[in-house]
Amino acid sequence: MMLARGFLLVIGVIFTLYGLYCLFNPMILNEYTGMGLGDGTALIEVRAMYGGLQCTMGLYLLFCCSQIARVPQGLLVSIFIFAGLAGARAYGLTVDSGDNGYNFAAIIFESVSGVLALLLLQLGQKQTA
Repeated sequence: MMLARGFLLVIGVIFTLYGLYCLFNPMILNEYTGMGLGDGTALIEVRAMYGGLQCTMGLYLLFCCSQIARVPQGLLVSIFIFAGLAGARAYGLTVDSGDNGYNFAAIIFESVSGVLALLLLQLGQKQTA
């Protein structure tokens, strides 16, 4: 269970810090991805989806990490989060052209993290059985 809690701690911190960074500096996505953020609507969208949502997901994973009984729930949520991100990114990489390396690096992180969460969940289930 310690490995699973450590995983949730690391992923929770990453999501929380990245979310806060995007919340207060949404133009960073323009630098990373070339995403045009030309008006207030676009900036608000980045603040909400990359800032608010990512930060909240991170805080939730940290909450799950803090209570042993919630660790499996945190791992399950992580599996779904990473499957959705990696799956959508893989689709995008196949139908859209031109990646500056951001998406390739992100899909590796998301895929590895999702598989690791799945393995940790399975390991925890075996230990409690």
